[in-house]
Amino acid sequence: ADAKAKADADALAAEQAKKKAEFDKLIKTGDDAVGAKKFDEAIASYGAALQTEIDNATANSKIEAAQKAKADEEARLKAEADAKAKSEADAAAAAEQAKKKAEFDKFITEGDKSLSNKKYDDAINAYSAALGLDIDNATANSKIEAANKAKSDEEARLKAEADAKAKADADAANAAELARKKLEFEKLITKGDQSLS
Repeated sequence: ADAKAKADADALAAEQAKKKAEFDKLIKTGDDAVGAKKFDEAIASYGAALQTEIDNATANSKIEAAQKAKADEEARLKAEADAKAKSEADAAAAAEQAKKKAEFDKFITEGDKSLSNKKYDDAINAYSAALGLDIDNATANSKIEAANKAKSDEEARLKAEADAKAKADADAANAAELARKKLEFEKLITKGDQSLS
């Protein structure tokens, strides 16, 4: 009976040693998987170790740690992806803003050129297009105001010039008419004087 009991005890010990070796192998496989950031594989390996019922506390704490590491890694990857998306969006917005600024500068330059060539309506149209881009409204508005003033000053100058020319033409016509009448008067006087003599 003692031999049987010893044989049973040896068989039990051998079975326990086999289970312990399996448990250790599964824990090591899980640890390696965590190291490689293969969290689902680690959790499965730790779950299999838990089934051996050798050291449930260790297996459970390893499962919890792997689940936390997985959640932390997913959060890190999401934060990284969000930061990358924001960076790309910021870069796209900056590129769009730079493109609008270049377009604004082009309209302002066109307006300045038109203004210097006294093409006031073209200048105002170019400045208004720049204003529509909503980049530097103060500049665009002051340019529009300056172009409108230059246009009205030029219109006033041209009107004054035309009025002066019309007055000079009228004065010349009046003088010519007066000279013609004077000449006719003198002819009539001379003719009258001849009739009397």
